[in-house]
Amino acid sequence: MLSVRECRRVLGDKTACSDDELEKLSRQIEEFAVQIVETYHDDRMSGVGSQLGGMSSLPGSLSDDELGMIEERAAILEFEGGNTRSTSEQLAVEWYLKVRDENTDQ
Repeated sequence: MLSVRECRRVLGDKTACSDDELEKLSRQIEEFAVQIVETYHDDRMSGVGSQLGGMSSLPGSLSDDELGMIEERAAILEFEGGNTRSTSEQLAVEWYLKVRDENTDQ
């Protein structure tokens, strides 16, 4: 949480806000940040198809293990393969679909 002192530094010395108002502002900023992080997490977990390369052929909900495999593959493709994040995600999704289909056929 931002301290009153930090709020004053960010807003400038000429702010007319009282310490109580700055404390309230600091709490509101923290609550807002928590909401953003929770929304980001929920979005990532609920629709990997829209998050990873926009691939609509992915199921709406994947297990944490499946999501982890795709994200790990994308990271490898990005950092070791020198691909962009978007390309890496798309390649990782394609890899996942191939592996899934091969396992389904057996």
